[in-house]
Amino acid sequence: MPATYHVNREIGKFFIYIMFPIGSLYLFNRPDVHVKLFGAGPEQVARETSVPEDQMVKNVPKTHEALREQLDKMRKRRAESLDSTK
Repeated sequence: MPATYHVNREIGKFFIYIMFPIGSLYLFNRPDVHVKLFGAGPEQVARETSVPEDQMVKNVPKTHEALREQLDKMRKRRAESLDSTK
């Protein structure tokens, strides 16, 4: 086979290797395509796969003192639970 066949084949393979991920990202990053393919928009999918509101962490300590108090409470609860299992 001529050498140009191998060069053209390698260029074609390189084009496919580069364009497949780029094309996938382009295709699946469009909300209208999500609706057509999956029947729900990305917001609906995110709501279905996210953590429920009642299981989210609330009252995150903002200062070092509040963090220390929270850690002390957690250590005390852990020690009590370990003592009750013995």
